[in-house]
Amino acid sequence: MKRELLRMCGVLAVLVLFLSGCAGFRQSGIRTQSVRPEEVTGTYTLILHGAQHIEDIKTVAFLDREGDQYTLQPYTPEFEYTVRRGVPAQEALARAQRFVSWHSDFSRAQLSRIVDRTGAVIGYEMRPLYMPFTFGHTDILDIDYWTRGSTVNISVRLIPSVERIREGGGLFIDIGD
Repeated sequence: MKRELLRMCGVLAVLVLFLSGCAGFRQSGIRTQSVRPEEVTGTYTLILHGAQHIEDIKTVAFLDREGDQYTLQPYTPEFEYTVRRGVPAQEALARAQRFVSWHSDFSRAQLSRIVDRTGAVIGYEMRPLYMPFTFGHTDILDIDYWTRGSTVNISVRLIPSVERIREGGGLFIDIGD
């Protein structure tokens, strides 16, 4: 009995180490940080994701810094986003602001810089924040970044509670938000 218990603990320890090692391998080191608009300078490729129809709330704008080692690439069909190259910073920010603010329950935009593991700026993300009574949260997007060579792939999803609302599951307000 004791021997079997030790064997099970050993297997469990190996499994935990394996899974934690895999989790570390999947992380790309890409993260976002708050930024003020006046800090955004240079020329960008503007990527406008979503807003394809009245129910499309997976709306977000990305400013991909031109001339750096990375390229931002939405991990979604090409018809779900548009691209404009060579846009000066202030024009890109103004276009992004107009784009993310189309929804009637839009509250404000949140601007973040996208940085690699060394802290180098890759680009910027502008996402809409909504009135909390509409979706139960102000920030309804779950955006993930991961690298494949010099490409930074971007996945844009709705947070699970908003997905449930859209699938007819009703409003669930998470008190922790």
